[in-house]
Amino acid sequence: VAAYEQQLREQTVAAREAEPEYDLDQAPELDWAVEGETFEERPEQAEAVEADAEESVEEELQPEQAPELEAPAVTGPTAEDQMREAYERQYVEDSLKAEQARAAAAAPEAEAEQAPQTEQLPAHLADLQEELDKAHGALTEIANRMAESNRAAAEADEAVRAEQAEVSRSREAEAQVAPQIQQDQ
Repeated sequence: VAAYEQQLREQTVAAREAEPEYDLDQAPELDWAVEGETFEERPEQAEAVEADAEESVEEELQPEQAPELEAPAVTGPTAEDQMREAYERQYVEDSLKAEQARAAAAAPEAEAEQAPQTEQLPAHLADLQEELDKAHGALTEIANRMAESNRAAAEADEAVRAEQAEVSRSREAEAQVAPQIQQDQ
């Protein structure tokens, strides 16, 4: 790893030394002003601009031919790539070893934690059974109350039907007796 880092430092220093330094004080100044020019278009300029625009439109309308690209030369891995791959492999191996060491250290602790839990299982199971019995009793009570409520509703419905039948019979009897009463009067 240290050799890889040293090699990267050397390459960075060499690349910096190879770059030319630019002195901005020595750059020539550009005069952007053009003598005699105005911002108004001249007729010949307008015609030239139109001709250029038409040519560019015609070029765009022509079917495009894909430019032939030259395939890049295939080269083998560079020394930097090899160093990076070796560093990555070493990093992965070190990580695996560290993970295995942590797992080995954690295994006895996990076993120690499980031992008290297995001793507590019967008591926990008894608590769960008790809660289950309570829930079952509550469900049974609810079912009994619903059945009683349904029976009471059925009895009330039956009483209403009986009363309606009695009213219906008395009306029929009145209807049969009514003509005789009218004849008697």
